[in-house]
Formats: sequence, C-alpha cells, structure tokens
Amino acid sequence: MVRRRTNVLAFFFLSLLFLSIYYFIHSPYFGVTKITVDGINLLEEEEVIRLSGVRNGENLWRLDESRIQEQLFFHPHIKDVKVMRKWPSEVRLQIEERKPLAVIAQGASFVLLDSEGIYLKSIDSLRSFRIPVITGIEVTEASGPGQAFRDESISFALNVLMQFPPTLLLRIGELHVGVESRLVLYTTEGIEIRFGVAEHTQEKGEVLQEILNELALSGETNKVRYINVSSPKAPAIKPKVGAQLHGIRSMGITIGDGIYD
Repeated sequence: MVRRRTNVLAFFFLSLLFLSIYYFIHSPYFGVTKITVDGINLLEEEEVIRLSGVRNGENLWRLDESRIQEQLFFHPHIKDVKVMRKWPSEVRLQIEERKPLAVIAQGASFVLLDSEGIYLKSIDSLRSFRIPVITGIEVTEASGPGQAFRDESISFALNVLMQFPPTLLLRIGELHVGVESRLVLYTTEGIEIRFGVAEHTQEKGEVLQEILNELALSGETNKVRYINVSSPKAPAIKPKVGAQLHGIRSMGITIGDGIYD
C-alpha cells in the first residue's frame, strides 16, 4: 500500500514537473524580442527580416529554421543563410550575399551578375557600380532575378574576371569578347588592353596591374594608347602619337618599337 502511494506521488510530481517545463518553454519568456541581421551590404535589414517571416513574440523553441532559410533563398541576392538562436529571446540571421561581379546589357537595361552568372537585378544606370561591363555577347535567353545565364560566353567572361586581383577589377571598366574569344579590356581611364585569348589569365592580370600601377605613379597614364599583355612574358605599350614614356622602362617592357596597330 505504501509502495503504491509512493508511486502515485512520484507520478504526480513528475507530471507536475513536465507540465511546468512545458508551460515555461511556451511562456512569453522565450518569445522573440530581437531580430538581428549580419553580413549584408546590398540588402536592407528590414527587407531580410520581412522575408524571413520571423515575428516578434514567436516562440524561440518552435522556430522553424528550414522554413526561414527556404523563404530567404527566394531572394536572388542571398547565397547562404544561417539561423541562430540567442537565448532566451533573440534570433540572429547570418547572411552571405551574392556579390555583383559584372554587368551585361539585356535589351534597353543592364543586368548585374554574380560569379555564377546569377541574375541579381536589372539597373538603368551604371553610375553606382564600379564593376566591369561585359560586351561582345548577345544575350538571347530570357532570364529574371535569381535565374542563371547558361550562355557559355558569359561563363567564360566571368571566369576570366574571377582570376583578376580585386584591386585590378576596380580598374576594369569593360571586358569585350571578340572573334575567337579574344579579349580586349578597357580601364576606367579609357586605356585599351589587348589581352588575347584566355590563357595564363592570372599571370596576365598580375603583369597588367603592375604596369597600371607604374603608369599611375609616374603620372603617364594619359600618354598610353594601348597595352598588350597577350604574351605576359613580353608585355608591350603603345604610346599616343608624340608621347614619350619614361617611368616604366626599368620593367623591361617593349614601348613603341615593334608594336603594330
């Protein structure tokens, strides 16, 4: 009899304990009161929070991380999402944005592309973006935000740009894909760069950056008609008519002589 009474009391107290835990977990103490967003530069925090579907007062224990990630992945600028709980009442959204690498014309507007060829957004003006414009490629497929361009020429051009140092990318205004995929670049100062085919791309990029740096230091950038790095072991510079270059002769670059238009 005593054992039976003890068992009943134990069951009663255990049930009371579980009920207390249940109501405590579902109490307002664990209701979301703060939502923070990290890792964004292009996106607005309010927009990310709205898309996530997380609401103030939502119970932190019942947060559906998969649902939040799925909703945020609908945005073309979002590449990856981590949902973190900070007890007892904060949600932290760690965002990895897709970064614009280049721009390409589509109809009467321009499209921002990331390194994977994902259509990020359509823009009417290039003034706010210091990234290269890809030319020489006719965009025939219809794509929209979040979709990937499947054109091999676009992938080819993006792959070339990805191999450039970030500081060089800031100085490239245009990448033109010509006949037989020969590339011609134009700097933001308007210097033509005869790049040749996409071989030894990283080495060519390093040589080009060194030349541009030397020209900037010597103040002779405006004297250059074009730079030829199609052979990275033997780069060459063609000055404008009547111009003389003096600041980079020590680099062993051919200047003028033997350079043909």
